[in-house]
Amino acid sequence: MKNKDTINILIVEDNAADARLLQLMLENHAHLKASVSISGSIDSASSDAPDVILMDVGEYSRPKFRLLRQLAATSDAYIIAISGLDEKKLALEAIQAGAQDFLVKGRFNSDDLLTKIELALVKHTRAQNLRWAQKLNKLMAWSYQWESKEFHWIDSHPLSEELATFLSKEIRLAIQDALAGKKWDSEILYSLSGKDDVLKERKYFHLTIEKFSTEHPPSEIRGIVQDITERKKADELLEETHQKYIDIFANSSDGIYLSTTLGLPQECNKSGLEIFGITAEELLNTNIHHFFSNDSIQKILVDIGYKRPVKNKEIEVIRKDGSVRNCLLSVVYFSDESDMYTGILRDITERKMAEKIKRTRVLEMESNQLKEQFIAAISHEMRTPMNAIIGLSNLLLDTNLNQEQRDYLKSIHYSSEQLLGILNDILDISSLKNGKIVFENKNFDIHNLLQSTVHNLSYKVVNKNVKLDLYIDPNLPRILKGDKLRINQILYNLAGNAVKFTDEGQVKVSCNLVGQSGDTVLVKFAISDTGIGIPKEKQDAIFESFTRIKHKTRIFEGTGLGLAISKNLIEQQGGKIWVTSKPNEGSTFYFDLVLELGETEVEKNKEVPQQGIVIVNPKKIMIVEDNKMNQLVAKKLLAKRWPELEIVIANNGQEAVNLIDQDFDVILMDLYMPVMNGYEATAAIRNHPEPNIKNLPILAMTADAQIQEGDKHKEYQLNGFIVKPFDPGILYEKILSQLNQSHAEA
Repeated sequence: MKNKDTINILIVEDNAADARLLQLMLENHAHLKASVSISGSIDSASSDAPDVILMDVGEYSRPKFRLLRQLAATSDAYIIAISGLDEKKLALEAIQAGAQDFLVKGRFNSDDLLTKIELALVKHTRAQNLRWAQKLNKLMAWSYQWESKEFHWIDSHPLSEELATFLSKEIRLAIQDALAGKKWDSEILYSLSGKDDVLKERKYFHLTIEKFSTEHPPSEIRGIVQDITERKKADELLEETHQKYIDIFANSSDGIYLSTTLGLPQECNKSGLEIFGITAEELLNTNIHHFFSNDSIQKILVDIGYKRPVKNKEIEVIRKDGSVRNCLLSVVYFSDESDMYTGILRDITERKMAEKIKRTRVLEMESNQLKEQFIAAISHEMRTPMNAIIGLSNLLLDTNLNQEQRDYLKSIHYSSEQLLGILNDILDISSLKNGKIVFENKNFDIHNLLQSTVHNLSYKVVNKNVKLDLYIDPNLPRILKGDKLRINQILYNLAGNAVKFTDEGQVKVSCNLVGQSGDTVLVKFAISDTGIGIPKEKQDAIFESFTRIKHKTRIFEGTGLGLAISKNLIEQQGGKIWVTSKPNEGSTFYFDLVLELGETEVEKNKEVPQQGIVIVNPKKIMIVEDNKMNQLVAKKLLAKRWPELEIVIANNGQEAVNLIDQDFDVILMDLYMPVMNGYEATAAIRNHPEPNIKNLPILAMTADAQIQEGDKHKEYQLNGFIVKPFDPGILYEKILSQLNQSHAEA
C-alpha cells in the first residue's frame, strides 16, 4: 500500500448510481481510513496504484472482462468483481479472468463489504509481499583471495561506488568472524544520512559465505550478497498490517471468533467472550456451537458445513450463566480446503428490547384508545337511565307526598346517587389509582347524609337479628363542605360490610367532632359491628383490591373492591383509615376527614347581589335528545323553573339543524344520537351563515364523563357541558350563565 494509514480503493463502475452507492458504503465507516475514487477505465488503476479494486463486470460483458484481465496483469491490487447477476458460472469466469473474489449487487451491505475487504486484505497483503520478495530476489556473487587480499564482484550489480565499498568492507569483517568459528551468514544494514544526520537511505543485505578450499586459511572464499531491503520492508509492513488486524479483532464492538466448522474454537476477541459470558481460558475447553440455541442454529450449522453464505442471521446465544443474548451472525470462510471460518456476532439485545418496548407502547396506546371508547360507551349507556331515575325522583320530591312515600323516595334518590358514585369509580378506576380523582367541595347536610346511609341499609337487617344504630355528636356542625357522594360511598361501603359480616348483635355508625380550627373541623367516623372479626395478620390485606373474606366454609359475596376504593378515596382527601378487630368478637373501622364549615340557606340568602347585573331568563330552548325519558326529565325540570318557557324537542342532530332558524336562546345538545350526533350537529350550526344562529350558546347535555377533561368541550365549539345525571340547580345555573354572558356581549 502507498500509505500505511490509508487503504486506496478504486471503484471501476460505469453506472454512476451503483458507484456512488459503493462509495457511500465505504465512507460511512468512520474507523475505515480509506481513499475511495471512482473511474470507468484502466488508466486510473495504473496511476492511483490502488490496494483494492471493486470492478463491475456486468452480466457476461466481454469488454469488461478484457478490462479485468488487463487490470489483473498490470496491477497488484486485490480485485473484487461485482455483478447484478447471481450465477455461479459468471463468478467462475470472473475469478479465472483475474478477480480474487465475487459479489452480487443487492446481496451485501456496508458491514459485509467492510468485513470482506479487511479480512481479504490481510490475506492478499501476505501473498503480495511474498511476490515482491521473489521479484526483488537479486543475488550478487563475490570472491575473496586470502593471500592477495583481493575482493572481486563476480556478477554485475546496480550498486553505487559508496555502497559497493561499504559492502566489501563488511564482507571482509564477516570472513574474519566466520574463520574464527562464528556463523557463516549474517545480515548487513546500510544507512546513509543526509544533512543534519537525517536518514536518507536504508538498505538491508543478507550475506552468505562459502569456503571452497580445505586448507586453513583457505586460498579463496566465495559467497553471495542478496539485497533484502524490500523484503524487510514487506515484513515490517506485514507486521504492521497484522497488528492493525489484531487491533480490529481485539477492539471491535462485535464479537469475532475463529472456529472449525465443527465448533472447536481457536480464538475469540473480548467482545465475543463477553457475549458468551466466558473467559479466554474457558474458550478452549468448550464447543462454540453449544452456546447457540437449538432452534436458531441448526440450519446455520448445515450452511456452515457446506460453506454456504451466512449473513446477519438472527440467533440466540445462551451464555454460561443461562441468560440469553440476541445476536446477528455472519460467517466468513477461510478457503474451500480449510475447515476454519470466522464468525462475527453483533449483539442486538438492547435493540430488540427497545423494539419490544416500542411495540408495547403502541399496544398500550391502542389499548388506552379502546378503553376510552369502552368507557365512553358504557358511561353513556349507564348514565342515560340513571339520569331518568334521578331526574324523576327530584321531580317527585317536589310534589305532595305523605311521610312514608317521601322516605321511600328519598331512599330511591340516595340509592341512585350512591349507584352513580360507584359507577363513576368503576368507569374511572384508572384515575382513582393514579390519584387523579377531582373532589367536589360543596355544602351538604351531614345529618341527612348519615341518616340516609343508615336508612338505605335498614332493609339488609330485616331478616337478621341485628340492630342498626346511628350516633351523631351534638356538637358537630350540621352543614359542612365536601364531596357528599364520595363520603356517602365510603360510609355505605364500610357500613354495608359491617352488616354483611354480622349475623346477630349490633352495627353502629358514629360521627364525632374531634376538633375545630377556624373554618375547618376534624370529623371522626366509626363503623362498629359484633360480627366475625378479622385476624390480626389479615388486617392489612383487607384494604387491597379484590381481597375477599373467607370464614370456615363460607365465602362472603362481593368483588373485594369496597375497602380498597374507600381507603383510596379517604387518603386522597387527606384522611386516614384504620381498623381494630378480634375474631368472633367484631370489628370497628375508623376514618377521619378534615372538612370546611358550610353555609346554611339563611346565610347564603344574606349575600348582597352584585350591582349592575341584569338577570335574563330564557324564552325559548331547544332540547336535542333521542331518549324519551331524558326528554321528559329535562322538559319537566325546565318548565318547573320557567313556566312560561317555550321548549322545542329535536330527536337527533339532523332535526336540530332543520329547526335552527327559530329564535332560540340556548340549545341543550346530547352528543350520542342516531342519524346525526351532537358533534356533527354543533359543527353544522357553527357553519351557519347568519351570526345570530352561528353563535348560539350550545351546552352539551351528555352522559359521556370524558367531556369533563380540561377544556375538551371547546375543541368541539361547545360553550359548556352538563354531565348526566345532572343536578337541577347546576342545569339552571349553566343556562343563566350563558344567557347573561350573551346579553353582556351584545
